[in-house]
Amino acid sequence: MSAKAQQLKHHIEELIHRLMIVENRFLETNASKLSNTEMKVIDFIGKEKECTMSEIAEYLMFSKTNLTAIVDKLVRKKMVQRDRSEEDRRLVLVSLTSKGLKLYEQESENHLRFAEGMLQSLDSKEQDELLQLLSKITSS
Repeated sequence: MSAKAQQLKHHIEELIHRLMIVENRFLETNASKLSNTEMKVIDFIGKEKECTMSEIAEYLMFSKTNLTAIVDKLVRKKMVQRDRSEEDRRLVLVSLTSKGLKLYEQESENHLRFAEGMLQSLDSKEQDELLQLLSKITSS
């Protein structure tokens, strides 16, 4: 592995670690006994608004069996709801309840504050360069 790849790997791992700390603090203070896994499901559904179990499982790389158990817990905690599709009654759509949406919005705001904190150490030109480079990396 090249030295540059090693440096990039280190920085990615550090960012992931910092984000995990932020998420764990959020869950400890704001969520009613939710796991990181449950929060990932809420986050995905919040971004999509309404999705199928297969879409969630594919994106988060969970087995459908495992995801069913997670969604069952979130239904019991009144964070998500399941409804039959109007167009295709065979499809079950999952969406956030008002309680789940409130939590999703709080978590999104928390992530935004984290991102703003990261950008504070950069001047405007550096911020633009960083965003351009990250966009290039994530779109390839």
